[in-house]
Amino acid sequence: MKCPVPRPRKVQKGGKQMSVLHEITFVDVNKLKPHPKNQEIYLDPEAPEFDTSIQKNGILKPIICNRDFVILDGHRRWKRAKQFGLKHVLV
Repeated sequence: MKCPVPRPRKVQKGGKQMSVLHEITFVDVNKLKPHPKNQEIYLDPEAPEFDTSIQKNGILKPIICNRDFVILDGHRRWKRAKQFGLKHVLV
């Protein structure tokens, strides 16, 4: 599976031609890498509601990464996915 790459492509939807910039797909959590600056920028506070939501519902919002699978947005979701044993996440 590929990480989203910003290359517009043409698709037909409802009889109209549209450009699509990103794709959402499942990626193995072990392919994703944390951004090197993440620990400097963000703290990882205790968030019991966040943990409960992931355990109950899984990851609902896709993780944003670059073409090298470096996480740009969603580091806490990725960490919790690994912690709770999820094998794949949406990116």
